[in-house]
Amino acid sequence: MGNTTDKPVGVSFLVEKYIQEYIAQGGSKIKFITGCARSGKTYLLRFMCSKVQESNYCPVFFSPKRSDCMILRR
Repeated sequence: MGNTTDKPVGVSFLVEKYIQEYIAQGGSKIKFITGCARSGKTYLLRFMCSKVQESNYCPVFFSPKRSDCMILRR
């Protein structure tokens, strides 16, 4: 997953079911991503944030290690 054009496993499902269907119909989702160091958690989150922004939503990124949150805007 070193290349930024690589698509993480399962992303097609997440984009189709959550962004294009569930959230588009007024739903909301919170997902917790866990894994070992360097397993691609941050990469997956940033990739999904870019997909959400392409659909004109405003994603929010929280980290338990930081006391602030990041609202990603175009």
